[in-house]
Amino acid sequence: MSSGKYENEQKYRIDDPVKIRALIGRLGAKKKFSLQEYNEIFDHQFKLKNQGCLLRLRDYGKDEAVLTFKGPLLKGRHKKRLELEAKVPRQEIKQILQALGYEQVAAYEKHRQEFSLKKITLTIDHMPKIGWFVEIEGTNAEIKKMIRALELKESQKESRSYLDL
Repeated sequence: MSSGKYENEQKYRIDDPVKIRALIGRLGAKKKFSLQEYNEIFDHQFKLKNQGCLLRLRDYGKDEAVLTFKGPLLKGRHKKRLELEAKVPRQEIKQILQALGYEQVAAYEKHRQEFSLKKITLTIDHMPKIGWFVEIEGTNAEIKKMIRALELKESQKESRSYLDL
């Protein structure tokens, strides 16, 4: 959970999540969690979207959720943007957002497994009807190293957000 940082990540579409999990394990990565997420996107007259920003409420099926603001994409080799997150009470924050004029404009579910390897975060995501993905978050050099280690190809690179998919 970050109080404010720039995320630098790259996403790849994968066909064989079992192989990717095995490669991640061989690298010595530690599994942090495996869970189902429900994501709601909020906006006010699409002002955030038009600025390239995102306001997301991520629910793990508990009373507590994670509110995330993502700023516009910054120039760089990989997807880089400001990310601010806070744990919040789900129902109360939804009421606050609605009172401020924000509406839910989209929603999606996914199953996520997250792994850590030193300062690198690796996630394997499955979205029903859309497919499997691996995300690599770290420095440019760390991402490049992981792309090779996970045997990912340029043709698998996915630049669209889960919302756009």
